[in-house]
Amino acid sequence: MQVNNGIKGRMQLQNVQVEGIGLDYINFNFKGRVFDLEVSTLGQIFHGSGQVVGSSVNGVVNFLGQKLIISGNITNLKVSRQS
Repeated sequence: MQVNNGIKGRMQLQNVQVEGIGLDYINFNFKGRVFDLEVSTLGQIFHGSGQVVGSSVNGVVNFLGQKLIISGNITNLKVSRQS
């Protein structure tokens, strides 16, 4: 998928497991070539942001002293933690 003018809209992933941490949800709010992120875990909500480059998405949310890294493309996302 090549995104020439960006993506607009919302997407939610529910009940995501990331390296032993359960996330209630990850909300994406796409605004063209950038997007906002909202992550809920352990009764708290954390915010981050990212960008769309070609067919790839790259985003970061700081949470619980770590970073949640979201990468890949819209149909095959990878979510990982970084200390």
